[in-house]
Amino acid sequence: MQDEILTHLARIADLKVISRTSVMDYRSGIARNLREIGEQLGVAHVLEGSVQRAGNRVRVNAQLVDARTDRHLWAQTYDRDLADVFAIQSEIAKIIADQLRAKLSPQEKAALASKPTQDTDAYDLYLRAKELMHITSSYEPGSVEIFSNSVNLLEKAVARDPNFSLAYCLLAEANLSLYWRYESVLGARERAEVALEAARRLAPEAGETHLAEALFFYWGKRDYDHALESLEKAARSSPNNVDVFRFTALVERRLGRWAESIRHELRAVELDPLDWHPRDELISTYLLVRDYSAAERLADHAIADFPDRADYFRAIKAEAAFDRGDLKAARACLATLSVPDYSAWQLWATALYERNYEEAARLVNVWTERHEPDDAALPRSWMQALTARAAGKSETARAAFLVAQQHYTALLRDRNDQPRLLSYLAIVDAALGRKEEALQEGRRAVEMLPISRDAVYGPEMLGNLALVYSWVGERDRAIKQLSSVVSLPGSAPSYGELKLDPRWDDLRGDPRFQKLVTSTAPQAVPKK
Repeated sequence: MQDEILTHLARIADLKVISRTSVMDYRSGIARNLREIGEQLGVAHVLEGSVQRAGNRVRVNAQLVDARTDRHLWAQTYDRDLADVFAIQSEIAKIIADQLRAKLSPQEKAALASKPTQDTDAYDLYLRAKELMHITSSYEPGSVEIFSNSVNLLEKAVARDPNFSLAYCLLAEANLSLYWRYESVLGARERAEVALEAARRLAPEAGETHLAEALFFYWGKRDYDHALESLEKAARSSPNNVDVFRFTALVERRLGRWAESIRHELRAVELDPLDWHPRDELISTYLLVRDYSAAERLADHAIADFPDRADYFRAIKAEAAFDRGDLKAARACLATLSVPDYSAWQLWATALYERNYEEAARLVNVWTERHEPDDAALPRSWMQALTARAAGKSETARAAFLVAQQHYTALLRDRNDQPRLLSYLAIVDAALGRKEEALQEGRRAVEMLPISRDAVYGPEMLGNLALVYSWVGERDRAIKQLSSVVSLPGSAPSYGELKLDPRWDDLRGDPRFQKLVTSTAPQAVPKK
């Protein structure tokens, strides 16, 4: 009930509506101060109420309160059949809009009156899938299973009601999440496209359809220009939908539109101030544009605002310290983790940069234990190989690189549209002495994902090619390649990586490399 009323209200351009994630902690039965809630969320009015269900009857109590004065503007109780639940939602949203004197366009009036489905069981399946997808939007263990369960629930929902357009939109998103995050999940993009086509047929002008279409262009095809076009349409239909702003910002990053991306991420934070995801994405963008002071400042705020995610943001703060080459600050930050090995990746990198190879080897196991099945881009064998190579254990490194080679080759056999995997395979082949294959793969990865197509990961492809040149003995080409990329925003090698990472040790004796490293050092921010 809460979700759908918020969804209705979020379609009204004349209102500012906070996203559901930021209001979930204020459920009924919890002692609360509406004035404080209004200040925390940045709103003037609060809609609150309760829902009780008994058999096929439902009772809904709702009231609109001015959070600044605690004055009740409107209250109503509904006691109806469960089948009327959609009418209640629409009626409440329409009354709230009237009470707040919001101007409604004809399209907004039609959207408020629409019913998502006539089948309440299909609707229940949809809501269960939606809740699952809300609790996992990262690469944490179990995410594959959760997204897969969401897909199963939504397939049952559309089987019950083949005209349920919202369920098709969410089904497309769930499958695209599997495709984008987990390269080893086969057929997900194709299933997403089928679901999207059904949504387009049923509700071609709905904001949810445009958002699903944008995700297909973004995650399914890496067609960022068309993704933005669909997101602009979604914004017109869903002007308060935080996901529209989040994904607009993420697509703009890919296109190198950094200022626009930050602007939209700030809007997402405004609409969803108590959800950690928009804050995380904003910090990540500051890291990509090398604004480490802004990233660390926001990470400090996030540590205070999201205590259950404090370790996560401490790890991000450590990453900022890595990138600016301050290993001492990174170690100090990681020392504050409440769970000692929580950030195994950063701890592994720290140990590697400190040349503590025994500790690095231990942390490889910690990392991989927490990322099962084996991470597609960064499998155990990759980390083991890098650790052994840095430690000078050539035979151990070769054995691990051979396993990594098999891993990447198998993935690319099933999906040949993965330039990042191809780029990692190029590094592996360079380590194995397969010079021609490595150069061909590294160059092909750059061609597949140039900076003009992807400003976030395009620089990484160039940096990886530079590493390939270094490892196959092409020092001049390696330094020339690095010179063209290190000053760019995105995921190019940072100053900290060039200064500390053992992978670049083959170039350290060259004064040109040292000059390059020095030129990329972050400028100190003047103290006010």
